[in-house]
Amino acid sequence: MEKGAYFNKFNPTIDRRELEEIREYLTTDQTIEEYQAELDGNRKIVVKIVLKKFSYQAAEQSFLGLSYFMRRSYFNVYTCEEYEECVRYRFCTGLENEDGIKIEVIIG
Repeated sequence: MEKGAYFNKFNPTIDRRELEEIREYLTTDQTIEEYQAELDGNRKIVVKIVLKKFSYQAAEQSFLGLSYFMRRSYFNVYTCEEYEECVRYRFCTGLENEDGIKIEVIIG
């Protein structure tokens, strides 16, 4: 299966509450210089983060903290793609009888 196939096929059920939760959480991460979190037209949350000092380890820690905060109890799946000056994570999480949420996180 292609690395992002599950993410692309996943049908999220999301509302503005999850978006606000993410924004509130990001304000607590002291490694973040700035961030943007928006809901796109496909019911996916897109989060763009600029770290005070970028490293792959710092990006991973920021993502894992966010994914732990947003995770649901039934399933959690993510992929990671490292580029020269940023990392892109795609994360799906949900409850047993619900599709859940889909988040794309770009950290630079």
